[in-house]
Amino acid sequence: MTTAPARPHVADWTASLSGRHHAADAAAWTLSAVVVAAALAGGVALALWLERQAGNEDAIEEAMLIDLPPQPPPPAMTAAAEAAPDQPQVEAPDQTEPTEISETIPDLPEEITPPEAPPPPEQTELAQLTDLPMDSLAPPPPPPEPEPVVEEEKEKPPEPEPKPEPKPKVEKKKLPAPSVASRKTNAQSSATGEGQVSVSAGQMRDLKATWGAAIRKRVERRKSYPSGAGNASGTATVRIVVSRGGGLSSVSLSRSSGNPALDDAAVRAVRSAGSFPAAPTGLTDASYTFSLPINFSR
Repeated sequence: MTTAPARPHVADWTASLSGRHHAADAAAWTLSAVVVAAALAGGVALALWLERQAGNEDAIEEAMLIDLPPQPPPPAMTAAAEAAPDQPQVEAPDQTEPTEISETIPDLPEEITPPEAPPPPEQTELAQLTDLPMDSLAPPPPPPEPEPVVEEEKEKPPEPEPKPEPKPKVEKKKLPAPSVASRKTNAQSSATGEGQVSVSAGQMRDLKATWGAAIRKRVERRKSYPSGAGNASGTATVRIVVSRGGGLSSVSLSRSSGNPALDDAAVRAVRSAGSFPAAPTGLTDASYTFSLPINFSR
């Protein structure tokens, strides 16, 4: 009995085919796992870098686990069995189990350290300002107000006294020749008249001023500050008429001080003076008028 030539065993072909398919699937799954792990690692690294940039210094301590779907069984055996149902069953040699590909997660890249921020500038200006004394930072004090200048009230100079009106010249009538006695009397009277004429107008003015000063001195001695003036001050001017012998003929207020109490006190001082010194020699009028300013102050 002749033996038929041996044909390649279907089981061997099926085993080789299934091994190839299994290796291709394993390589595809491994490549997919590597790509996914790389993408996740890049995302994690980017997230860490962004958190460091935002000031978050907390490190990520929990490890990320990558779950891959389970690998389906190779369909080579099932396809081979369906393709050759009439062939005798031949025990296939023991097949070596495919080595499991360890699903390893590639090591994450080292933490990306952001560039160190430049150190803040030294606050020298603030230190200099804090070292300054408080007096230098305070605003300068306002200048002192100038003290008011109190003008002293100056006494008004006495008003010029009115000049006495010159007496009208009396025309001398020609009389008959007098006797010897009358001649002597006329000679004496003429001598007296020549002496009166010899006093000039300037001398008469000086004599009257001297007499007026004596009259004013007497009035100042009698002057007193009135109680109802209310600490007011002022100057009242009075007009007085004095005879050649020193008697007071009249007194009146010619200019008010603005305070009735001061005006009354001025008139009262003149009247209380009584009599005044007689007129000096050279003043021949019967009476003279004077204007006296009387000052009152506290």
